[in-house]
Amino acid sequence: MTLTVTRGDRDIVTLTFDRPEALNAIDVTMAQRMRALADELRADTQMRVLVLRGAGRGFMAGGDIRGFMGDPAELRPRLTEVLGGFHHFVRALHALPVPVLASVHGVAAGGGLSLVLACDLAIAARDTVFDFAYRRLGASPDGGSTFALPRIAGTRKAMELLLARDRFDAEEARQAGLINWVAEPDALEAETARIAERLAGNSRAMVAATKRLLSPHDHAALDQQLDAEARSFLARAEGQDFPEGVRAFVEKRAPRFE
Repeated sequence: MTLTVTRGDRDIVTLTFDRPEALNAIDVTMAQRMRALADELRADTQMRVLVLRGAGRGFMAGGDIRGFMGDPAELRPRLTEVLGGFHHFVRALHALPVPVLASVHGVAAGGGLSLVLACDLAIAARDTVFDFAYRRLGASPDGGSTFALPRIAGTRKAMELLLARDRFDAEEARQAGLINWVAEPDALEAETARIAERLAGNSRAMVAATKRLLSPHDHAALDQQLDAEARSFLARAEGQDFPEGVRAFVEKRAPRFE
C-alpha cells in the first residue's frame, strides 16, 4: 500500500504517504493511488480536517528518480502517468472545503515540497530538510509549486529557492511563509494533533466559505499552471540535461550540464 488513510475522532482524516523504503517518492503505482484517492476525498462529506504526513524517515522525496531512467520514448508515458495522478491530487487538495494540514518531518524535496505548498497550513519538525531539487535534475518544477511559491513568498524569493538554493531548514521555511509552525521533533505528532483538533472545531461551512473568499479566482489559474508545468516537465525530460541530472542523482555526484 503506497498510501494509507485513517479516520480519527471528530472526523479528522490522516493520509500517510507509505513508501518508506523510497522516502515515500512517487512512482506510477502511487500516482495511480493518488488519482483514485483524490476523488474519494472530494466525495467525503463528513471529513472536517485532512492531515498529510509521511511514513518512516521523511515526508516525501518527490518523484521516484530511479524510475526516470530509460529510453525517452518509453519514459514519456511513465512520466505522463506520474504527473497526471500527482497533479489530479494537487487539484483536489485546493478544491477541498476543509483545511488541509501538512505535518512534515525528515525531508520534503521536489514534489514533496510542492505538496507542502498545496496544503492550507503546515507544521514541520525543527530538523526537517527542505529542498526543491529540480535544478539538479535539469527539470522544471511540478506539483503547482510555480503557482503557490510566488504567491506565498514573492517572485524574487521563489527565483532564489528554485534556481540558486539547495537545502534550507525549517526556520527559513517558516520565515518565507512556506510553513506556519516549527515544532521540536519529539513534539511534532502532538502539536499536529492539537492543531487538527482546533481546526476540527470550526464550522465546516465557514471553512469552505473562507477558503473560497481567500482564493476566489485561483482554481482556473491553478489548472492552467499545472497543465503548463506538466508540458514543461515532459519537454525537459526529452532534452539532454534531464538524463544527465537523473544519472548524476543515481551516481551521487554533481550534474554536468552542457
